[in-house]
Amino acid sequence: MKKNKILLITILLFSNLIYCAEPGFDDDVVDTPATPIDGWVYFVLATGVFYGLKKNILDTNPKIGK
Repeated sequence: MKKNKILLITILLFSNLIYCAEPGFDDDVVDTPATPIDGWVYFVLATGVFYGLKKNILDTNPKIGK
């Protein structure tokens, strides 16, 4: 009985994946983003690293912050 229950649940879970599958794109689709974010990625990453390092240094040594 337990095997039948597990088999039924497995079939129901995987059959849903087949019905939800979407067709692929045509070959003439141009995949360009709506908003160009390439220019600011490095600036934001560098700012985050600088802020994280600064916060880490100030938290580990409170004498520097005063």
